Amino acid sequence: MDWSKKPGMVITMKKLSSLFHNISFRQRVVLITCLSLFVPTLILGASLLHNLRLGKTNEIIAQNQAALSNNAEKIRELYVKNIDRMVYIANNTQILSILRDERAKDLSMIWDEYHILVSILDALEVYDNQNDITIYTLNKSLYTNRYIADAGELDAGVKEKLLEAEYPAPYWRYDWGDGGGAPMIYLYRKLMYVNKPMAFVEIKIPFDKILNCLEPELPESGFIAYQTEAAGRYVYTAGKPDDGYGNLLDNYTNTGVDAGYYTLTESLGINGDKLLYFLPAGSVNTELRSVFTPIILTVTSLSVLLLAICAILISKALTGRLEKLLLKTNRDVEQYIINNRTDTMVSGNDEFAVIEKRYNELVKRVSGYYQEINNLEMDLLQASVNPHFLYNALGALKWYSEDEKFNEVIDGLINYYRTVLNRGERVIPLKMELDCLAQYLGVQKFVYKCGFSYSITAEEQISGYTVPKNLLLPVAENAFQHGIRPNGGNGRIDISCGESQGKLIIQIRDDGPGMDEQTLGNLLTGQGGTFYKGYGMVNVRKRLIAFYGREASIGVDSSPGRGTTVKLVLPIC
Repeated sequence: MDWSKKPGMVITMKKLSSLFHNISFRQRVVLITCLSLFVPTLILGASLLHNLRLGKTNEIIAQNQAALSNNAEKIRELYVKNIDRMVYIANNTQILSILRDERAKDLSMIWDEYHILVSILDALEVYDNQNDITIYTLNKSLYTNRYIADAGELDAGVKEKLLEAEYPAPYWRYDWGDGGGAPMIYLYRKLMYVNKPMAFVEIKIPFDKILNCLEPELPESGFIAYQTEAAGRYVYTAGKPDDGYGNLLDNYTNTGVDAGYYTLTESLGINGDKLLYFLPAGSVNTELRSVFTPIILTVTSLSVLLLAICAILISKALTGRLEKLLLKTNRDVEQYIINNRTDTMVSGNDEFAVIEKRYNELVKRVSGYYQEINNLEMDLLQASVNPHFLYNALGALKWYSEDEKFNEVIDGLINYYRTVLNRGERVIPLKMELDCLAQYLGVQKFVYKCGFSYSITAEEQISGYTVPKNLLLPVAENAFQHGIRPNGGNGRIDISCGESQGKLIIQIRDDGPGMDEQTLGNLLTGQGGTFYKGYGMVNVRKRLIAFYGREASIGVDSSPGRGTTVKLVLPIC
């Protein structure tokens, strides 16, 4: 994703970054620790919650499965009771005797047999509180009554299946009320005599009795389906089933998919029928929410509290040493520096101990610099006294001497030292710097009684440009010492100043013997035994870098017999 195309997101990230950089280090540690602990805690909590949810879901399903099993057991008991009634009829000798008898009996015997049959079957119906027993006889000589009917009244298809059914296995038939009647389950069994069927017993079980066995309180949109193995049909319970349930059942039958439901199955075992309980996943989730919402809130609150405590403790452990060091830096550091005193006892070998040791070393070094500064300050104070003494001494010499030339030199020295030592500025105009050079060269001619000549030229418009004070003196002194003195004090020094391409160009040239490459290298690096090893050209180069940076440069062109030219290129100030 290209975040640059989402200005709102970019602004938010910038605000968060700015906020993060504006908080303290300890707050950053707390925040990072919380985030570091939050991610694994969230993953662990999600995993535990998933396992708890799965366990609770299985528990809810198990509870509903147990309720469904109890319902199925009641239906099985209903079926077993009716099968027992059928077995009783099939094994009752009186009933079998009546069904075998021919019609060649007097009326009183037939009446007595009728009463015997009715009393037995009445007792069975009273026991079950239903009128549901019918015996379809194949004996044409029997009279029909409330319990006995001719087998011809039986549906031909049912009669054919009963004749084909294995004895004594029962036969189940289902009528779902498609013709307008109440749904009914029929239970049949053949009655045999000398390996020949003589009648069929029919017991009708209204489907309402099955529904009465289903006790669970069904959630909204939940339902139970009764599936028959023989008829391949469903009977729906859960209020009044609609087409949506029918479509869901058809889809489950065809694909086995029950989207949005947990399907619980319980077989009845006797006739191969089974119960299907479609438990809505939404109702399970509602129950889970009612259970887990307070747990999640409690655990979340405790987790946040524990995370905060852990983050604070960890941050304190990590930043305690740093805070101690910061506390030390907030003390009177000046007293540490003045007295050259530090806490030398540093415990531990961790990173904070290293920082504290480095801090103590820094304080020691700064203390040393402080002492050096004090010494320099004393020297400067002393230097502020020396020029006055020097001026007074030079003035006394001037009044003592009547030599005009000597007095001119004395005046030059006074002016020179007044400019170099007593003004205090770091930079001076170029014209003043050139005047100092002229006075210096004049003194050299007088002192050494030399016959050399010199010239100083500068364009009028650049005379007001400023340069570091006393910058050119080491270069001019180098020209005198290496160019003029080796020639017995004869020769020439030319100093020219100009402007080119926005730069100030200063060249100091002598016509002395020049230098070979080794001597030139020693001059530029401060090595060898040259007079300028401590203060000469190297000092000039360092001052240029300190004052101008890389914008200034100095170059020396020299070779034996050609003299020496020093070129300085300075920014215009």
